[in-house]
Amino acid sequence: MVSSATKRAAVDFVASSGLSSVVRACRALSLSASSFYARSRLSARSRRLRAEIVRLSREHPRCGYRRITALLRRAGEEVNPKRVARARRLHGLQVPRRQRKRFGHRPRNPVVSEPSERGTCGVGTFSSIKFGKGRG
Repeated sequence: MVSSATKRAAVDFVASSGLSSVVRACRALSLSASSFYARSRLSARSRRLRAEIVRLSREHPRCGYRRITALLRRAGEEVNPKRVARARRLHGLQVPRRQRKRFGHRPRNPVVSEPSERGTCGVGTFSSIKFGKGRG
């Protein structure tokens, strides 16, 4: 599925290069002409805030949306964490999730060997414990 913003960019490219009219390009991409001509209703504050979120996210690539929100609040901005997360998602600036550590197959119980002589009790393969008075 192609977003409307991508379709608008394609129509703009086709129309500006003179390959087709805006109406024909819109019809070919199933985009209404009114959607092509509609402009964004973002306020100047929202555009400035989004630019600041993107700038901070690029400066601190390992910081998540919570940390970026904290940095903006320290700078005196009133910002909601959801807005920061949404802006980062739109610009592809999400921090990749860490991969879970995978361990190879290991036995759950330690290997206990049989005692080799009377009076000793083998533990693992590296050591043995000598009990007093020869008891096993």
